[in-house]
Amino acid sequence: MGTDPDRVNLLPLAKFSYNNTSHLVTMVTPFFANKGFHPKLEVSLKYVVSDTAHQVATDLMELYLFLHDQISHALKQYKVHSASRCLPNPPFKVGDMVWLDLQNIKTMCPSKKLDHCFLGPCLIMERVLSHAF
Repeated sequence: MGTDPDRVNLLPLAKFSYNNTSHLVTMVTPFFANKGFHPKLEVSLKYVVSDTAHQVATDLMELYLFLHDQISHALKQYKVHSASRCLPNPPFKVGDMVWLDLQNIKTMCPSKKLDHCFLGPCLIMERVLSHAF
């Protein structure tokens, strides 16, 4: 087991390892998603010709489209899952009489425990948004 200074010196290696690990949704590493390539541990000063630069740009565009598809697919899955937990819009309309749940409404009663649970019936006067009256 190393001492604390040894662990601090290993943090950059841990960060590199994390950024070089594939993400569950995109199936690519953060390095590859940001730069379009996997980092190498050695440094090369090779001359890059324009054909290579064009190929890198093409590869980055293909990567962008792939990541876009992966994220769109994940969002569709989240939407399906969340839609099964959402309640439909209430069938209220202007002129209906409703009861208000006082759970999040402050009243003059000194104790919430002794206060009424509902207030009403109240007249709906206006529809503000799809879920707000």
